[in-house]
Amino acid sequence: ENGHANVPQYCEDFPSLGPWVGKMRLEYKKYLWGVKSIMIKERVELLESISFEWSPKTYQKVYVWREQFENLDEYRSIHGNCDVPQYFPENQSLSNWVKTQRRMKVILGEGQQSCLSQNRIDQLD
Repeated sequence: ENGHANVPQYCEDFPSLGPWVGKMRLEYKKYLWGVKSIMIKERVELLESISFEWSPKTYQKVYVWREQFENLDEYRSIHGNCDVPQYFPENQSLSNWVKTQRRMKVILGEGQQSCLSQNRIDQLD
């Protein structure tokens, strides 16, 4: 119906589904850590066959990054550069994202840990 298997914590139509999904994610973590769990290989395979999201927060972060990267590419197409102003009422979230990417690259250059991977740096360059 929704085209994905990323179930929210609370789903009005299926109130017990969210907690069950949360339990499956917890059991999967235990399974990966080698701790006693109800999760077994067959369940993992079955859930993955319907594109079950084991880490929805990670998925969300990747989705947001890609979306903002596409917004930056569109900005570049219109303006001929990637110099998004700090105050950009047309898309302030893009401005904030660009500022964060630049800050993460500087942090990485200083030898500190950054959430900006080399793959993303290559895409941005």
